[in-house]
Amino acid sequence: PGFHTPASAYHLLECASAQTSAPKCSVDVLLEPWMEQARISIAVQQTDFQSSTEFISSVVVGKDAAPVSLIDDLKTSGSDCRCGDYITIARDVLLPALAAGESVPMAIEATSQVNYCPS
Repeated sequence: PGFHTPASAYHLLECASAQTSAPKCSVDVLLEPWMEQARISIAVQQTDFQSSTEFISSVVVGKDAAPVSLIDDLKTSGSDCRCGDYITIARDVLLPALAAGESVPMAIEATSQVNYCPS
């Protein structure tokens, strides 16, 4: 995981899982001074989400935080093996108010049926 910093105000943090079942991506985001009052959007790559049992089950941003409200959990909009396509599952999630230099844990979890691209 890491930041890719384009010249714009947008920054990309990628969370990838090498596991073959019950995927869960977790990452700690180190807060920078410019991130005060920052809002994030979260998108998921279309790897193995075609079945109604293959979907995002939880997204949490912040320690001991409630799950994020999802605009799309991929239950009906997901696809298999379209790794170049992403679907936004959450928008405008406010990062917790912490001091610069502290980190915010984030976790994205899918059902155990999400396991691999069945090519």
